[in-house]
Amino acid sequence: MKLYGSYTSPFVRKCRVAAIELGLKDAIAFEETAVKPTMPNVDYGSGVNPVRRVPALATEDAGVLADSALIVEYLDAKAGGGQLIPATAADRFRALNRAAIASGATDALVLAMYEGALRPQTYQWTEWRVDQMDKAHAAIVWFEVEMDAVEGAFDVGAIVLGCFLGYADFRFGNIDWLAAAPRLKAWWTETQKRPSFEQTAPPQ
Repeated sequence: MKLYGSYTSPFVRKCRVAAIELGLKDAIAFEETAVKPTMPNVDYGSGVNPVRRVPALATEDAGVLADSALIVEYLDAKAGGGQLIPATAADRFRALNRAAIASGATDALVLAMYEGALRPQTYQWTEWRVDQMDKAHAAIVWFEVEMDAVEGAFDVGAIVLGCFLGYADFRFGNIDWLAAAPRLKAWWTETQKRPSFEQTAPPQ
C-alpha cells in the first residue's frame, strides 16, 4: 500500500495513526505529496486523486481510496475489523459520530488557516474566519461533555479527536484551546504519549 500525503495534514495524520494502532505501519509506504489552493498538483490529480486532496491510499485490492475516513475504515477491515470501528451498530454510530464532529472541527480550522495565511488580505473575510474558529471551540465544549465515551475506548473517534487537537496546537498555538475543558486536556496530555501520536507529530 502507498499513502500519499503531507506530514502537516491532520487528515493524513489520522490515517498514519490508525495504521500504527492497527500494526500496519510497515505495510504502507509514504509518499510526501504537496497540495495547495491555487497551485494545482496536476500530476497527482491525473495519476492519483482527481480532486487533488490528501490523503489518498493506493491499495492492491480496492484501487485508490481518496478520503481519510474511508482509508481508516479500509485499514480497520484489513486488520481484521472491529478494532477502531466498533462492530455493533450502536457503538459504531456513536464512534463515527464523534469522528464526524472532530473532523468537521478540523475542517473549520483548516479553512480558518487558509483564510488568514493564503487568501490575499484585501479579500479576507474576518467574520467568516471567526465563525470557523468558533466551530472548533464549540466542538471542544461538546467533547468535554462526552468525555465518558471518549475515555471508554481508543477508537476512530478518539483518533480524529486527537488529530484535531494536535492541529489546533500546531496552527493556532497561541490559543489555550483546552482552558475550559479539564477532562479533555488531561486526556490529550496522555494521548500525545501514545507511540502513534508521538511518531506522527507534525514537524515544528
